[in-house]
Order: sequence, then C-alpha cells, then structure tokens
Amino acid sequence: MDHWSHYDDEKLWYYLEPDTLLSTLDNPSPEFYFPDHKMKTYVYPVRLAMGVTLTHFEHNLPSEHFVMDLPKHPTTKNTKIHITFKGPIPKSEYLPKKLFLRAVGVKDGQTVKGSDVNIVVFSISEWNERIKCSCCKKQFLLKGKKKRIPRKMPCALEHVVCRCHEQQKGYFTRPVFWCLICLSEFKSQPEADKPTLKFMERKSEILRLMKRAERKIRTPWVPCEANRTHQSSCYCADCNMKFCQECFIKKHKKTGMAGHELVRLSEAPYDLPVCFIHQENQATFLCKKEICTNLGEYYGECCSKRHDHQPTDRVDEMISSNEKDLGELVKNLQLARHKILVKWGRISTTKQDLKTKSARRSKRLKRPVDRDGLEMFCRAEEARLRRADDELCHILNPLINVSHEILTALDKKMKLYDVEGLKERAERALRREAENDENWSHNGEIRFPSVEPKYLAEEKEEEEEKEEEEEEEEEEDGEEI
Repeated sequence: MDHWSHYDDEKLWYYLEPDTLLSTLDNPSPEFYFPDHKMKTYVYPVRLAMGVTLTHFEHNLPSEHFVMDLPKHPTTKNTKIHITFKGPIPKSEYLPKKLFLRAVGVKDGQTVKGSDVNIVVFSISEWNERIKCSCCKKQFLLKGKKKRIPRKMPCALEHVVCRCHEQQKGYFTRPVFWCLICLSEFKSQPEADKPTLKFMERKSEILRLMKRAERKIRTPWVPCEANRTHQSSCYCADCNMKFCQECFIKKHKKTGMAGHELVRLSEAPYDLPVCFIHQENQATFLCKKEICTNLGEYYGECCSKRHDHQPTDRVDEMISSNEKDLGELVKNLQLARHKILVKWGRISTTKQDLKTKSARRSKRLKRPVDRDGLEMFCRAEEARLRRADDELCHILNPLINVSHEILTALDKKMKLYDVEGLKERAERALRREAENDENWSHNGEIRFPSVEPKYLAEEKEEEEEKEEEEEEEEEEDGEEI
C-alpha cells in the first residue's frame, strides 16, 4: 500500500469512524476510515474543537477539493463539523496513501494541538487479493472445518499459501522443502503469517465500518429547521418545514396548528436555490460565463441586468430537463423490475416443482418394507428354481447316456482303423516268417519280401486317382482362361 497511482476512483473507499472523531485531545493517534467519496457531506462530532485541517505530513490538502463548515461556538461540547468533498480526492504526486486529520482545541483555558488522526485509504480488490492463497487462489479461513490458515514460505519472495502444499505425496518425509510458486528450496517448514492473520482479524471491524458508511449514505443527515443539532425525520406540508419528531410535537401543540399535514421526509419537495447576492429572493438562472467572479452560482431576477450579455441557464428549464431524464430512468427501472419479476416467477415455480418432486421421492424411499411378503417371495423363487433344475436334469440324463454310448462306439471304430497298429502287426508277422525260413543277410539284417500289403496298394491307387483328377481340373481351368 505504498503506491497511489494504480488505484481507480471507483474502487477506492474512504472511511472515517464517526463516533469518536476529533477526540484526539485525550486519545492519541487513533485510526479512522473515510466513507465512500460518493457521499458529499459528512457530519462528525467535535469535542472542544476550534479548527480542523486535512493534511498529509506538512502539506495541507488543497481547499478547492473540500469545504469545511466550522462550528460557531467551539467551546461548546458535542458540537458538529460539516466536511463536504467536491468529488473524489484527486490523484497527485504529493498525496500518499495516508492522510491525517489534525484538530486544534481548547483545554483548561489553553490552546492544545491534537494528535494526527490516521485516515487509512485502501482498495477492496487489493484487500481480497491479500487474503487469498498465492497457489490455489482460495481465500483464507480462520474458522470452520475447511479452515485455511495463511503460512509464509521462507523463500526470497515470501509467498503466502494455505495447506495446499501439504497435499503432495511424501511432503513431510522429504529432507528438503520447496515453494510451489517460485520452486526455491528450504529446509524449514512454513510458519503462520502474522501480518495476514492480524489483517484478517480486523476484517470484521472494517466490514462493520463499511456497512455503517453505506447506511449513512442511504440516510443522509438533514438537519431539523427548528433545532439544527437534531436530524429531521418528517416534513410539515402546511409549515413547509422539516422537523424532527420532538420539535414537531412541541411546535404543533397549539390548537391552530394541530391539523397540519405530516408527510415522510422522502416525499418532501426539494428546496429551490436562492440568489447568491440577495438571499431573500428565489434564484431564476445560473451564470456560465468564465469571466464571472462567482462562476457556477445562482442569481435571481434582481441580478438579471448584470448578466444580460452572459450565457445563462434558466432554473425552471434545468428542473424540467432533469425531471424528464428522471422520468426516463424511472421507466427503464420499471421495465427492468417487470422483467426481473417475470423471471423470478419462473424461478419460484420451478423451485416449487422441484420441492414437490423431491418430497414425493423421499416418501417413496421412506416407505416401510413388508418383510413377510419379501420372505414369501424369496421362498417361492427358490422352489421355482429347484423345479426348473429337476426338469433340466430329467431331460439331460438320457442325452448324457446316449452320448456316452456314441463315444464308446467311436472308440471301437477308431481301433479298427488304426494304421499304425496294423503296420506293427504286419512287421511282426514278417519277422516270424523270416525267422522260420532262416532268410538272413550277411550283415545280419532282415530281408523283407518285395510283396506289399493290400492296404498299402489301395492307398497308392487312391493317391494316383486324386492326382489325375487334380491334373484334369487344372487343364479345364486353363482352357476356360
């Protein structure tokens, strides 16, 4: 919060605590907050105040940016001071982020200079960024189940994070830790960030001051015309005056004024401007000449001769143009309100439908279960499955027997057509014949007869027939091609 230039006027908030302002003669160096600059006039209690200045260090704030209405009797207790700003405080080189309000009062017959009251200027966007984790971008929470306490990394940039860095596997078993943002390594674990914790503890106080300032903007200070120290709350249409409740009762006790019409302060007509020179006359035009000594002031018909050849704006024309603009704005607001109400009706109907459907669904789910009926159903299903199993067994048992018989018959047939067995039996028979005939060669080998068995001759014939058929088919294919 050292730089002023990177803040926008829309995002700046100025808060000043209204309860104990300018009590610095007894309470040294308290800290206050300015309200939003959209509210032009501020009324604050002053205790024994003779004068007050807005200052920063040794330079006073230029008087063209604000107007101060000092009390007429500074020695009176609980008097009030009016501070009116002319728009937002400007950005400049000599205006830092902190201003000071300096009070001068009288105490025990001596002039006493009060200590400076710090006016803290801060941005809501920077405040939200300050209470966010630099890694997961979630806001810190000091309470609740999902609390995220700010912890400062011992890195060079001092990043502030929550417990998101502890969710990595094996974080606590590592010999060296590192920052998830700048990836710098360090040996010690991150500790709690005390400045951020202190700032978050003051969050509720700052929100309270913000709500108070917004409430003050909604209900501005309008003084009672009978007693300027009281705030007006009603308007008398017959007297054409604004009163507080106490002054209205006191003044209208008379019989002649008992029947006066009392209306709300918001329904009261606005005050027309008066002539700048002759306060008793009503203003009729506004001077716009730059050479005019009182530029931007209202004048009546009594001063019309002085401004004959100068550009002016008639007050009645300005009022009519403003009323026309306000009428258009009201129409647009009414149309927007109608659209919002239509959409809200649709949302409410869908919400009601969802509620009814969820209620029906919950009733169905909460319906009690009939245990006896469920047991009977399970028993019936079990008996039905047993009967089906018996029927299948009755059908499959004959099929199994038939398949067993077929397999045995096939085994017998395969044994009859066993070629290897026939070959072995033939070799044995030939050896027996050779042994009987003593037909041995000089090498001791058996000389088998040249007669081939019948089954071998049949196989050769079949193979030859197959080869001939294949050759004929190939010849036919070649002729077709």
